[in-house]
Amino acid sequence: MNQDQSQDTNQVNQDPSTNDLELLASVKEQAMSALAKLLPNITDIDPAQKFDISINALRSTDRIDLVRPTLQAALDIQDNQQQANSLLELVSEINYLIDSKKPQA
Repeated sequence: MNQDQSQDTNQVNQDPSTNDLELLASVKEQAMSALAKLLPNITDIDPAQKFDISINALRSTDRIDLVRPTLQAALDIQDNQQQANSLLELVSEINYLIDSKKPQA
């Protein structure tokens, strides 16, 4: 790709249309819905990896229904220090969700 094409691509990426944003939001919601359905059935991966997937899904969507699967993933971690860090990370995310739902004064 030459420099002019690169600049054109960057300009398109910086200025998406409303339709582009709606499409991206729709695809994101579909992907997150599919992921939320899969999370309880994922059993053949490391619990820490499952927690990482779960916490990232929670952060990406702020969907309250992902809190419990994320908690369970953290509780399934066998290493005490890693489990404690994961639980603290989840508590921090829950605090963010609570603060973001509070009415502004």
